[in-house]
Amino acid sequence: MKGIFVSIIALFPGRLIESIIRVFVFARTKQLNPGEALSFLFRLDAFLYSFQAKKAIEYGGGIHTKHWHTHYHDFFVNRIAKGERVLDIGCGNGALDYDVADKAEAYVLGVDKSEANIRQAKERFNHKRVRYITGDVLRNIPEDDFDVVILSNVLEHLSERYLFLRKVQKHAKPNDF
Repeated sequence: MKGIFVSIIALFPGRLIESIIRVFVFARTKQLNPGEALSFLFRLDAFLYSFQAKKAIEYGGGIHTKHWHTHYHDFFVNRIAKGERVLDIGCGNGALDYDVADKAEAYVLGVDKSEANIRQAKERFNHKRVRYITGDVLRNIPEDDFDVVILSNVLEHLSERYLFLRKVQKHAKPNDF
């Protein structure tokens, strides 16, 4: 059924499809009270966000384009000194770790619970000053002395952030957090 629908949609110009979608969204929000309309729009936004992220990553050759548009990596690189030991919790594909090691000349341990992410990090962003490991830091934080801990796009996914941060401080002993 989806394939037929996609084939039919392909017959129409893109601008017409966008206009129709806007009309449907506008009409739907008019049917609802303000709270329900807002809830509908938030659900729609969450649905579209996943597509935006996938397309941004596809367009960026495997890296979300926010990394370039916002100078995202520079925020971290510019705050880490040469030779510092960095723990990156939730390192994802390793792109940030590579830049921290390469530009700041730091030593990085990237940890992610996804084996696929770690595999991609090792393949695409291998660096002599970066080591990647698979691990669930909610259960086991690497015990070592780190100068810096990076939690990029991590905390918003945790319900008990305060307890997690205390645990990170205790086990990783960062100088800068």
